[in-house]
Amino acid sequence: MKGQIDLEFMVSLVVFIMAVAYIHVSLSSMIPEHSRMIKRENLYAKAYALSQFLINDPGNPANWTTLETAKRIGLMDERYNKTNLISMTKATNFCKSYETFLRKTGINNTVKISIIDLENVSKLTSLCSPNYNISTPVEVTLRRIVAYEYDGELRYAEFTVTLWER
Repeated sequence: MKGQIDLEFMVSLVVFIMAVAYIHVSLSSMIPEHSRMIKRENLYAKAYALSQFLINDPGNPANWTTLETAKRIGLMDERYNKTNLISMTKATNFCKSYETFLRKTGINNTVKISIIDLENVSKLTSLCSPNYNISTPVEVTLRRIVAYEYDGELRYAEFTVTLWER
């Protein structure tokens, strides 16, 4: 019986097509979520690198006090050789101009950095953020604890970096 199609063949063909369609729909719904997670991980790595760079580098020159005199921005206190110890003067002056800060650090993403004393916000509060609202689907926030010297006393602050994709 040439040219005839069995019922078993038709049923198996329909089951095969349904299985292929199910796998295709399942995989295609996972790809956007996976892509978003990859972007988040890349942003997190950039946020960590930026925080590490700012916290553990004194900048150039090491004793800069204003953005205009700094060739490279770093917040580490140059008087001590300790990690996570930042200069209060640098922390309050590092972002007088958001555009200058971005230019001197070479960041391509939108960033917001805040340094806030853990016990008394009046002792140290520094915020560096753009003057516009940010609405992107992918953002990461990294929080670190840093130390700084205030009137000869060692105090602790929360150093927060929020990074958005551009």
